[in-house]
Amino acid sequence: MKYLFIIPCFLFLVFSADMEVFAKENQKIKQEIIKKGKKLETVEKEIQVKKQEIDVIEKKETSILTELDNLEKILAEKEDELLRIENSLKKLKIKIDIADKRILELLREREKLLTLLKKRVISMYKMREGGTVRILFSSHSINDLSRRYKYVNIIIDSDVKLLDRYNENKYAFETEKQKLEEMQSDMLSLKSSVETKKKEIAVEKGKRLAILNSIRKEKGLHLSTIKELERTSKDLQTFIDELKKKQEKEKAESKEKTDAAH
Repeated sequence: MKYLFIIPCFLFLVFSADMEVFAKENQKIKQEIIKKGKKLETVEKEIQVKKQEIDVIEKKETSILTELDNLEKILAEKEDELLRIENSLKKLKIKIDIADKRILELLREREKLLTLLKKRVISMYKMREGGTVRILFSSHSINDLSRRYKYVNIIIDSDVKLLDRYNENKYAFETEKQKLEEMQSDMLSLKSSVETKKKEIAVEKGKRLAILNSIRKEKGLHLSTIKELERTSKDLQTFIDELKKKQEKEKAESKEKTDAAH
């Protein structure tokens, strides 16, 4: 009888010890779950913060890309404008060269006419002075002399009129050339202005590209951080799940022992 009493007592003590160990282990697991749960919560918050920061970064990136697109369009417009100016300058140069050539031709013709006119005037002068009167009087009649004199006068008058026309044409071509040169000057000034603007746009584009590279670098770092945080979150969740499974398993084992003791 004495032994029958000792055995239950021994079993109770053993069971009590097991229960105490289980309670301690369960408490330890519970604390670890709480600890890892808080850490997981912190990591999830960090992920959300980083994602919000990426949203802001992507808005900046979109803004810069829009600005770059606009700058590209402006650059393309300036390139087209420069092309039109270059074509206009080529056409103006051709017209100026033609005007120069025509003016030079007129000057040469004018010089020839002046030389001829001088010779005719000298001939008239000699005729008036009597140097050639004898030759004229050798004609068969006074009428013949008169006709020759009038003929020389007509030729001289014709030459003078022709010279006036040359002068008028020369003036017209010089005026036209001046206008063309003024247009050319304006075109060159406009070309210089467009080229300056093009350089300014290129500089601005370079700045925007530098900002874009910086933004994308920052975005890349954030994405890497999020990837690392998500990996940490996954590991923590897996660890917590394993702790919970362990906790449930130990609860089940403890229940089985309790049922067996009863």
